[in-house]
Amino acid sequence: MASIKVLFALIKKECWELLRDKRSLVATFAYALVGPFLLYVLIKGFIVTTTQETEVNVGLQTDARYEQSVRQIQHYLTTQNISVVNYSGELPTDFDQLPADKGFDALIRVEPPMGADGGERMVIAVYGDQGSQGRSKQLEKTVELVSQFVTNQRQDDLIKQGLNPSSSQWQVEKRVINEQTQSTNRLMDTLLIFLLLAPFFITLNYINDATAGERERGSLMPLLTQPMSRDLLIASKWSVGSLLGIVGSLVTMLIGFTLIADLPVYEIGLQLNPSAVNAVLTMAIITPLALCIASVQMLIAFSAKSFKEGQSYLTLFSFIPLIAVFMADKFDDASWSAMTPLLGHQQMLKSVFVNQEVDNAQFIGLTISCILITSIALLAVRKQLNSEGVLQGR
Repeated sequence: MASIKVLFALIKKECWELLRDKRSLVATFAYALVGPFLLYVLIKGFIVTTTQETEVNVGLQTDARYEQSVRQIQHYLTTQNISVVNYSGELPTDFDQLPADKGFDALIRVEPPMGADGGERMVIAVYGDQGSQGRSKQLEKTVELVSQFVTNQRQDDLIKQGLNPSSSQWQVEKRVINEQTQSTNRLMDTLLIFLLLAPFFITLNYINDATAGERERGSLMPLLTQPMSRDLLIASKWSVGSLLGIVGSLVTMLIGFTLIADLPVYEIGLQLNPSAVNAVLTMAIITPLALCIASVQMLIAFSAKSFKEGQSYLTLFSFIPLIAVFMADKFDDASWSAMTPLLGHQQMLKSVFVNQEVDNAQFIGLTISCILITSIALLAVRKQLNSEGVLQGR
């Protein structure tokens, strides 16, 4: 009972020291408060760039011979929120030379097929420019729109004939297992790095000040000379650092996904499901990692003799998630990666946000791995506090 009182007294002391310096407190939560807005700007810029490349203005050639067909095409394009410009001139050789108020990116013309005998068959010709990547994508999108229009018309014709378009014994269905493209996978990795970095940067300032900072100021020595267990001293600093990492990660996630929820991420094919259940799962995954990070940071910072030296060490340590996540693709097939901290956390978080089933065995394995690393790091910190270098201020 006495040990618990001492532990809570030490935790209270650590909290008061954290709160007394307002600038230090702001620096501690700077990542959680500023990081989500930087991520929001990054994703919004990516969406704008992507949609600009695929946004298309379509020119529709007017022709009295195919007036009804032209109207049907125009109606379909309008229902797809495509800007349509009626065009009655000759086929342009350069779309960039068209007047600004009558310009378009691709031209649709209804034409009779080559060698037609005057029947009702016709061809919808799409004219475009492939001189640039953007123009090429706009042409591809226009062709896709016209192909879908033709498919719809064929189905309508079958229905008019009293036939069911789906009555054939053969049907083709496209079933996508993973809707994430390579570019959206990279964007998802960026989101995961953003989450995984949170406990690293949020606990950095406090852990450094509570270890290397106290060594430099000489305030650690009086604590070590007190008749109390050094395990309690370690536990108090570690528990406060871990709590900061957990709370900071929660704040980072809530602000970040609240902002991202207002963005049309579907425009870039990003599948993101920031539900309350997924938020709980995310915190359950990150919490053991935050405990592990705080213990390893204490071990690193106690080896520094000054605050600046400790800050340098911990900053370098914080780049590990960047390396781990960007190299995760190379280790996905390795059996050991699922149980390796950071690599396994990246895999689990990706499963959560694309609504895939969470592997309970992997979660338990990762938690055990984090607990083992935490125990080893805290034992090493205990050994450091008993070393002559710390006791003599060296």
